[in-house]
Amino acid sequence: MILFEEAEQELLYDAATLADGAGDEVRTTAVANAKASLATLSLEVLQDQHAAGFRAGRCQEGWLKFLVLSEELTARGLPPAVRRLPEAAFVGEHCFERIASVFLLTDFQWLAATYPKYRPAFKTWERVFLNGNWRYWSARTNSGGAGMTKRLQYIKQALRLKTHMAIECRALRPGSVEGFVTIKLKEAEIGRKLDADREASLKGKNSGRFAVADASIVKRRQFFWLCKKSGLSNAAIVKIWSDMGGIPVSEALVSVDAGRAEAKLSSKH
Repeated sequence: MILFEEAEQELLYDAATLADGAGDEVRTTAVANAKASLATLSLEVLQDQHAAGFRAGRCQEGWLKFLVLSEELTARGLPPAVRRLPEAAFVGEHCFERIASVFLLTDFQWLAATYPKYRPAFKTWERVFLNGNWRYWSARTNSGGAGMTKRLQYIKQALRLKTHMAIECRALRPGSVEGFVTIKLKEAEIGRKLDADREASLKGKNSGRFAVADASIVKRRQFFWLCKKSGLSNAAIVKIWSDMGGIPVSEALVSVDAGRAEAKLSSKH
């Protein structure tokens, strides 16, 4: 599905990267029209498009789609830490350097939209929350000297996020980006194993204690596992799941599903 016409893509890119308030009426209208089209999409489609945008992110249009979709996912209440991304994004020699800056961008956007009244440790960083935009946030990803590891340490110190804020992020989460990458790779492994069980169940084969035939349950277990590994509480996960339009679930079911996903990760099949 093509979300933006070629002309709109160029206008959107300009609008997304210009300084505060810059851009003319045409650019503003293009942004508004594109965002309005996203509002009609289901969260499932948005997640797929978000992953596709990241995969295509080496070109201008790819990053444009990714960033605009990130804004819509933020509006839907889905934290960066639990958004779907292609497994291929997390493998390769330069994986860490390639994705850390992008993770920072979407973390900044989430924090600004979700916690606009928060005041960081360093006053010069208040604009991240007050009126930041993609161009400003992009500049901030280069703060703190050479090397992404040093920059992340500096930015975390400058923001001094509360724990519940940090665990919703990707790059700014407690621990390292490398640790987050490991979690995402394990999430993908769980998905493959659960899908294999589902296929076996549909064929009437005995595929194990926790086999399920419903694809929606597979995705739910995978998602709950990721949320738990990201540090979110059961109550927070239930709320996110509800905001996503999922069927009502209890906190107890979150624990059960996450546990079954963990058991599948530990299994040989």
